[in-house]
Amino acid sequence: MLLEYFELSYKSPEEFRAFDPLCVVIAGNATAEFDDDDKVRSFTLLRGQLSRTQVITYDELFGKVSLLLKTLKGDFDSV
Repeated sequence: MLLEYFELSYKSPEEFRAFDPLCVVIAGNATAEFDDDDKVRSFTLLRGQLSRTQVITYDELFGKVSLLLKTLKGDFDSV
């Protein structure tokens, strides 16, 4: 990622600007992997301790995208 930023900013410095970007990590499946409260609590603590990095699981991302699509379609009954 860092190398890509420098490459893009070198090739077209007037077009590409980024200031303190957030890192997003998409990994795992909360529904399948978090089968007890200790795992959920541990993952929540890990997420909370990371600075400038957001960790989200695939099923959480899918749920957010589904909710966004339903909202944009005006399907408020199933939200």
